[in-house]
Amino acid sequence: MSAIIYIYTHTHTHTSLNIFFSFFTCRVAIFTCECKKHVSASEALSSKYVSHKWIKKIENDRLLSAISIPGTHQSNRYLKTSKPMFQAWGLHNQLDAGVRFFDLHVSSDSIKYVKTGSVQESETLNYFLKTMWTFLVKQKKEILLLRVTPDEGAVAQVTKLLSRDNWPVWRDKVIPTLGQVRGKIVLIQSSTLELGLPVHITELNADMDTKETQMRENIKKASQKCEQEMMLTYTVANGESEPLKIAKTLNKQVDNYLLNLKGDKNRPHCVGIIAMDFPGPKVIQTIINFNGKLGEGTQIVGEFKFTDVEREVMFAQ
Repeated sequence: MSAIIYIYTHTHTHTSLNIFFSFFTCRVAIFTCECKKHVSASEALSSKYVSHKWIKKIENDRLLSAISIPGTHQSNRYLKTSKPMFQAWGLHNQLDAGVRFFDLHVSSDSIKYVKTGSVQESETLNYFLKTMWTFLVKQKKEILLLRVTPDEGAVAQVTKLLSRDNWPVWRDKVIPTLGQVRGKIVLIQSSTLELGLPVHITELNADMDTKETQMRENIKKASQKCEQEMMLTYTVANGESEPLKIAKTLNKQVDNYLLNLKGDKNRPHCVGIIAMDFPGPKVIQTIINFNGKLGEGTQIVGEFKFTDVEREVMFAQ
């Protein structure tokens, strides 16, 4: 549900409250806040949140590890038949929103479409590869990262499929520059698949009381190493039965932490890959913006810059 928030700031100082507000730049802003945009709870993606060419704006000689990348966890678990669901958006909307890292867990049935009723076509690895390739044909300067974790019985089939020459896939173990992999799918190694780039992974444990502290420590660790190695931070509900409920809290905490980190005088240059459940446009854009000003076509339409106090007003739930 949309909420209209009016923010008034001025320079008059007739009362102590006005004195407080005098520190702000004079402005009257009417901001339409779709207040749950730290999470994507709906299948739809508004056109004003499309951000499908942001990597294009980053220089070619930057190492892939040294940029900040929004990602999704269990990226193909978005159908209502998936229990539990980890995403609301299908792959097309994830791509259009600016997500560039995808995490797939596949069984032998989901490698190739099998009409058994238990596996849908849009959950298959083939579908994901074809959809990614189609996206890259249109957005030739973009880069997609893919981490596939096949079940034990599917390793050989997945390896064969991803080794085909007809896919624009980067399988090397050396971190490339952006210029080397534009228009390609870059494979990231998993526990059961060694094709692609090795990656350092941090995850949250099941203790809800410490998840925010863990998340901050993990992102900080990633920021210290991302210029030399691939870093992947999962900020997801490990061991939890309600991923959406957890994401509503965690995604907002990730967003707030990154905004504070970005404003620090000792801010890091990158935070690596951050993979989330149900990420919304707000947190995706915050991660993208960590790469600096990227120009037209990369930012949410109508984005305002607010002070910390105003931001607290906007996102108070």
